[in-house]
Amino acid sequence: MTYAQFMGAKVNGDLWFFDCTIDEFANCHFQGNSIVDNFCPRGHYYDINGLTLGHIYVSGIVHPGCYIAAGAVVNGEENGPWKSFFSGHSKEVVGNPHDLEATEDLC
Repeated sequence: MTYAQFMGAKVNGDLWFFDCTIDEFANCHFQGNSIVDNFCPRGHYYDINGLTLGHIYVSGIVHPGCYIAAGAVVNGEENGPWKSFFSGHSKEVVGNPHDLEATEDLC
């Protein structure tokens, strides 16, 4: 059991979890063979339209400085440092959070 699982995150497969600040472990879902290196996951964000709450789904390698917010699905590729992922705002975001193999270009 990893620290992330102990704190309430859902982990399917292996997870290499390096130090990061997670406020809402229960909103984090990690799929098989993920490497997470000092990123900033948030199950919420606030913008001009109001507060957004939701789950994040991560698969693959996430480098330091990445910000992954509510509703985002980071699909199994290696994502370079200092990138932001929000629901529907990136190529790495896919339509169906339960099928991390599916890819759609939502840009």
